[in-house]
Amino acid sequence: VISIVIVNWHTLPSLKLYLEGKRQDGTDTYGLLGIKDVEYEVIVVDNASTDGSLDYLTRLEKDGRIRLVANDRNLGYPRGLNLGLALAEGQLLISSNSDNELVRPDALSWILRVAEKHPKTLFGQQAVYLKDPPGFGYLQGHLIAFWRSFLEDVGWWQEDFGIGFFEDVELSWRAMKNGYTPLELRLWPIFHHGARSYLYRDAGAIDFPKLKE
Repeated sequence: VISIVIVNWHTLPSLKLYLEGKRQDGTDTYGLLGIKDVEYEVIVVDNASTDGSLDYLTRLEKDGRIRLVANDRNLGYPRGLNLGLALAEGQLLISSNSDNELVRPDALSWILRVAEKHPKTLFGQQAVYLKDPPGFGYLQGHLIAFWRSFLEDVGWWQEDFGIGFFEDVELSWRAMKNGYTPLELRLWPIFHHGARSYLYRDAGAIDFPKLKE
């Protein structure tokens, strides 16, 4: 079983695209919930969204299509991931933003095939390489996959980063220090649109500096 843990905060249109392949222009594409070729579960952690996301996710949960964790406040991205991972039943675990989109219908089985060949690896779509230390590249945290044994060998997402900054750098560094290889897969079958929660922030809906305190 593959477990996909998605953390959401005010990204209803992106959720509909990611989960059901429903675009805002009325057309359809591939969605996670339409995958048929592999056994999986979807766990969505909602961080107190007020944009209709919670109602949408509640309907999906009632239909048995997802498992839902509804927080009463924004606990942040790393904390949300850990809450979802604690419920996960799969052996291959995928931590995910809510603003991703499948680009092929066999996306999960594609990731599974790659993961089976690399047991001590942290997988991601995009790496950023730093000058110091030389050669170290961290995987950007919008979608990272690893085997369950990773949690035992390396640990969970570091929650000290609050709503979510640099936790992907720390996780990649800790993985490398514990004998895991952060592996960038440029043909990753899931596209990241990016910064959809921050669009809500930038619209003035929240006091972002206060939220980071």
